[in-house]
Amino acid sequence: LSLEDAWTKLVDRLDASLPVLSCGLAGAPEFCVVYGYRVDPPRLLVRSYFAKDEGEVPFQPWIGWNYAGYGRNPVVLPKKGAEGNPSLEAALRRALRFAQGEGPLAAQLEAKGLRAGLPSYQAWIGALEEEAGEDLESKAFNMALNLNALLDARRTASEFTQILAAMNEDWRTALSRAADHYRHQVAALGEARRILYFPREAPAEAAAKAAKQLADPTLRKRYADVLRAALEEENLSLEWIERATEA
Repeated sequence: LSLEDAWTKLVDRLDASLPVLSCGLAGAPEFCVVYGYRVDPPRLLVRSYFAKDEGEVPFQPWIGWNYAGYGRNPVVLPKKGAEGNPSLEAALRRALRFAQGEGPLAAQLEAKGLRAGLPSYQAWIGALEEEAGEDLESKAFNMALNLNALLDARRTASEFTQILAAMNEDWRTALSRAADHYRHQVAALGEARRILYFPREAPAEAAAKAAKQLADPTLRKRYADVLRAALEEENLSLEWIERATEA
């Protein structure tokens, strides 16, 4: 989309009282809600868990994660297909395929050397089993960032599957079990954070300590073992979700 087209679609949704998701617009690089806008110059009104106060940010192109701080992520504009809005069942199946590392979006990411869903877990474990290499401070920071994002996503997944279980009796047992395994995964990921902790606002000594920890093969192995336990819980969650889609 051009910047003008993106602004038009954004305004149309907000004028229809439909909030828009974004990432990295307010504070930390995490998802937040765009709930309004201003014109002349165009600006977005944003709320997030990280920044409790209302934020107001300029509407601008995405400048990427690695060029100027956290940068700006593009907003998420849900798209209707030719058949209109997908059913909840169809959306659940689509999300399940992506979580399994399948489907067109996962294929697009793989073509760029990226991984989605279960393969991303496996790639992470494989990287930990290799030599530590160089630039350990940056690697430790990025690993901590990924871990925090994953923790937040799996907490949300547990809550969401519980809500869906309450909404549909046919899904209740399967999605309740999926929610349990998401909670177990959160516990495992919490253990990983204790093995190698890197605060977001890290002073130089904390960065050096994290780099030293990441260079330790024993700690990397412990971290990889915990990720294997988390991956097993992820697999079990997806198996129960798949049973729900078959119900």
